[in-house]
Amino acid sequence: MFDISKLNIRIKITTQFLSPGVNYGAYIIFKFCDTNKVSSKPMYVNLKYKKGGEKLHAYFAKWRDEKWMMIELYRFLSPVKDIDFEVLLESFSRYHCGNGSVYVKGIEFRAVDNLLDLNEVNRKKHLMLLAMQVSYDSSNAAHFHLQPSSESRFQEVIELLSQHVFHINYKIRSYMLSQDTEYLCYLVFKLSEKCVGLHCPVIVRDLVRRNRNKAEIIYFRSPSPWNIYENNSVPEQREDGWMEVKVWKFNSNQLIYGRMRLNLKLVTYDGTMSGLIVHGLDIRSK
Repeated sequence: MFDISKLNIRIKITTQFLSPGVNYGAYIIFKFCDTNKVSSKPMYVNLKYKKGGEKLHAYFAKWRDEKWMMIELYRFLSPVKDIDFEVLLESFSRYHCGNGSVYVKGIEFRAVDNLLDLNEVNRKKHLMLLAMQVSYDSSNAAHFHLQPSSESRFQEVIELLSQHVFHINYKIRSYMLSQDTEYLCYLVFKLSEKCVGLHCPVIVRDLVRRNRNKAEIIYFRSPSPWNIYENNSVPEQREDGWMEVKVWKFNSNQLIYGRMRLNLKLVTYDGTMSGLIVHGLDIRSK
């Protein structure tokens, strides 16, 4: 592009080849024609662009090899279904970038957890899965319905209908986790205004390991203190306004051939799960 102040580059970005449930950064790869040096410090470029109807700025670009640079446009959680984004690149700052031309190479996706700097190398990976990712199978499909949610960053949540059983099923892969780390899995949920049940305990069985002696007992409503035993999990309020309850734990070293099947069966002792709204599964280090 000959005029960096009038780019007018429209880019359509698809998630077709991305792993669902992974946080990605979308980066534009480019270089200026009159750049004669490469620095270890970020360069101020003030890229102006639009995503949807929103006007955005990306101020600093990082250097790559052979005088190429990269600048992050936005971050997003890759969904289960393929979707497209459109970004309109408008201009770089002539004052800081000069009057020469710019080569635009393309868009690169990087998992956000792989972009940690030297000050963040000890931070553990955190996995947030959509409700549809962990619940959509033949045993569940007829027992819930999708509903839009402005309170969820995933835009869609599921509400369970009248049923006694709810399955959680997902294949975890090693690249999603930090090595040698103990993880806790939390079901993130709310109860609809019309929900009158779910006062009783719910049993959680691990269908992969099938050890009946280690079945967990959870609650979706906080019980009386005398109803809480040693291994019971009670709901807690999250900062985002949702509730969460621990349903499972594991160590990332337990993965076999780089993967592990999460297959849980939740069964109510009494009543149904009607009115349970599931946001997703939050998997984070202990």
